[in-house]
Amino acid sequence: MQSTIITDRPGACITLAEARAWLRLDHTADDSLLTDIIIPGAQDKIERATGLCLSGDTLVVVEVDEATNDGEVHLPYAPFDSIIDVELTDVSSTDYTMSGG
Repeated sequence: MQSTIITDRPGACITLAEARAWLRLDHTADDSLLTDIIIPGAQDKIERATGLCLSGDTLVVVEVDEATNDGEVHLPYAPFDSIIDVELTDVSSTDYTMSGG
């Protein structure tokens, strides 16, 4: 079982102004609801459904049970700029390979 935690989201994939324009809102009463709940929630659902990263998130991926996927760890979102750290337990440095685009 794999768990993904977003530790840093530098910004939403759309601005508050874009959301307000699309929703045709001409007041600011719901701005905090949009910026705090609706936009991040929608972005999270889209990223999980498509496997795409929309705004340069920093993710921590924790692989809980390697036996369920033959020891492979799949990164949940793409594209990504870099892999900062890989920590393997009970694996020697010659027992793994990295593959993919």
